[in-house]
Parts: sequence; structure tokens; C-alpha cells
Amino acid sequence: EREIEIDLAQKEDILKVIRGSKIPVDGKIVFGDGEIDESMITGESLPVSKTNGDDVIGSSVLKEGTIHVQVTRVGQLAR
Repeated sequence: EREIEIDLAQKEDILKVIRGSKIPVDGKIVFGDGEIDESMITGESLPVSKTNGDDVIGSSVLKEGTIHVQVTRVGQLAR
């Protein structure tokens, strides 16, 4: 496990996201679960529960839990 600049993330990479962090890319959870605040993107006022296999949106915030996200889109390809 190591920290990298988000500019270096590529499709299919797996990134660990910890509680309180912004999810840096669009992706799919491959391990873990958490409560994600997507209000800035979707307008949903309450955090959404997500677990293995669920999609996550870059720029949303992980309020609770720890997740491992497989990158599906980066940079200009992200939503």
C-alpha cells in the first residue's frame, strides 16, 4: 500500500478510500462498505449506503467506513 498523486491513477487501479476522504475517481467498490455523501452531485440529502459491487462517483465523500475502489474513469472521462 502506498500513496500516489491522483494524476497517476489509471483505469483498473484499486484505490483505498478512508473515512472522511473525497472519492477521487469514478469507480466500483471491490472491498468494504460505507456511507457516501453524494449530495454535491445528486442532490440527495442523506448519505447512501454502498458495498461491494456498487458504483461510486468521483468527488463524493466517504462519511463512514473504508472502501477499496477499482477505477472505471479518470480525468476528463469522469462524470
